[in-house]
Amino acid sequence: MCGIYGFTKYKNKLSSLLKIMGDVQIHRGPDSEGIYENNNISLGMRRLSIIDIAHGQQPFLSDNKNIVVFCNGEIYNYKELKQELEKDNIKFYTNSDVEVLPHLYKKYGIAFLNKLNGMFGMSIYDIEKNKLFIARDRIGVKPLYYYSKDNKFIFSSEIKSILVHQIDKELDFDALSSYIDLMFAPSPYTPFKYIKKVESGCYIEIQDNKVINNKSYEISYENYSNDYKKVVKELLDNSTELQIQADVDVGTFLSGGVDSTATSVFASQKIQHKDFYAFHMHWDNASEKIDESLYAQRVAKQYNMDYIEKKIDSKNIFGQLRKLILHLEEPMSDAAFMPTFAISDIASKKIKVILSGAGGDELFGGYPRYKEKKILKEIVKFLLYGKKLSNSYYDIYKDFNEKEWSKLFKWYKKDNTIREEIDSKFKKESKENYVQALMNFDIKYYLQDDILLLTDKMSMATSIEARVPLLDYRLVDYSKKIPLTDKINNGEYKLILKEIMEEYVKKDILYRKKEGFGAPIQTWINENRDIFDGYLKDSILIQESLINEKEFYILLKKNTFTHKESWIYWKILVLEIWMKEFYVN
Repeated sequence: MCGIYGFTKYKNKLSSLLKIMGDVQIHRGPDSEGIYENNNISLGMRRLSIIDIAHGQQPFLSDNKNIVVFCNGEIYNYKELKQELEKDNIKFYTNSDVEVLPHLYKKYGIAFLNKLNGMFGMSIYDIEKNKLFIARDRIGVKPLYYYSKDNKFIFSSEIKSILVHQIDKELDFDALSSYIDLMFAPSPYTPFKYIKKVESGCYIEIQDNKVINNKSYEISYENYSNDYKKVVKELLDNSTELQIQADVDVGTFLSGGVDSTATSVFASQKIQHKDFYAFHMHWDNASEKIDESLYAQRVAKQYNMDYIEKKIDSKNIFGQLRKLILHLEEPMSDAAFMPTFAISDIASKKIKVILSGAGGDELFGGYPRYKEKKILKEIVKFLLYGKKLSNSYYDIYKDFNEKEWSKLFKWYKKDNTIREEIDSKFKKESKENYVQALMNFDIKYYLQDDILLLTDKMSMATSIEARVPLLDYRLVDYSKKIPLTDKINNGEYKLILKEIMEEYVKKDILYRKKEGFGAPIQTWINENRDIFDGYLKDSILIQESLINEKEFYILLKKNTFTHKESWIYWKILVLEIWMKEFYVN
């Protein structure tokens, strides 16, 4: 619903910086801005008006004016919390979900975070104690970054706002090595050594310009029965009801797949008094991609959705790569950010809130990597690479082009501190249940730092808010208790969700080959080298001596790329554009 930002005062006359921090992320909140400043701190936000449009201006303060809160996102259970607070004779003056937060902090302290069901990045400033807290939702749906060095503390929903300040922009080559291996930098790391992400389900406490606490907040869960389909259905139904709350029109991404079909169908049954738009896109020249439009059309027609389908000119998207990576803010080679932007741009012409089916694969077993390990595959991996697959979360994702990367980038580290940290945790957890451990780590890293990050950044680039009903924290927690055989059986993935949806749509929509939301990178690069090579001119990687120039030009001289070469080229291309936008500019 907006972007938040702020900093503790590290010198005088910094007020102009606060406005600039807001201006560079105006796309996150084009409707209005709010600020709070005193001698110790500057806080601000850009607002995208969704709930209580007329009166929801931030910040919100406690009744004694001592607690100041800014929040990006939505608190879905705010009505329930409001009723609780009204029993304490607390008066409310708006219908904003954020108004409950300062009162909750005043009553419970920072432990109030445990009571929230929502997606958020927020700041809580205690004036009397001169203490600042910043916190992020349990799943990491909304981004939140911070910089802490040399008596400076700066935070924001976006990296660009932090870079408004004069800071140390030293690169973190372990994070960049992780980008090469995983396609993204895992939390809490970013490509900048001193800019970090607040991890999901965590808060940071700041006093006297310094971080004095960085910890996860206590999360309590309810106990549910072992009637797995019944409970999942009830939780998804309740989550959808909470997440369609808005004073503006709500729409849905409807790819035609199981996850988007589930969220769209459940929402459509509750939004009957106004238009409910379903958006579908497909590429104009991607023969490798399955056309799912017929499935999407059938679902939309059955549930009376206002269906909007568009064919996207891929060349037009290629021409906007610099813009997209500027919004993405981190180098990410998951090409799904391109179609996510394209469909968000279409939706933004009609609505302000969009529902996404993100999370279904990670919760219910939608990826082939969740199959029980095959002994032969393990032996081959061991003979080729010297490590068992189960020992390393990184090895599940990395392309094993280590020799090529080492030739291209002197700074590339196959074994780095971030990998060691994550793999150590994975090795320990996977001993008990390998597949569930893999799902848990995908929720913690791949889902948070890839899927949710690109979904937020690309939707907010078009000034719409994406919500994810499948990622209600209760549903995420309960999914971990469901036996693997209920998720994957006889070669069928996401079985429990498909069986639930049999009640709502025809089986042929559910039981068919899976089509991801990615892009045919090899074909696109080979057919559009003129466009992509243009981004590599006047290479910053070469100017900064961050790439082996000889090896780089050997790659560029190839007329046609193999699958492996195309992905090497793509990762270099994304990193080059990111360097031009964030390291130099």
